Amino acid sequence: MLRRLQDFLLPSEACQNDYNRLAYEVLFEDLDHNGDGVVDITELRDGLKHWNSSFSEDTEKVSH
Repeated sequence: MLRRLQDFLLPSEACQNDYNRLAYEVLFEDLDHNGDGVVDITELRDGLKHWNSSFSEDTEKVSH
């Protein structure tokens, strides 16, 4: 499943090294809350909301 996601979102050349592959695996596992191997729209939306609040907190820390 992860390989299909990588091919869909990015050219395979962008995912060739082990570090990038691991980063995508961690990202996918973080989004796939129920562990079914599919990131549905609800999981994606919730993940983006979570990351948005994390980025906002980081930005606030930097600006103070």
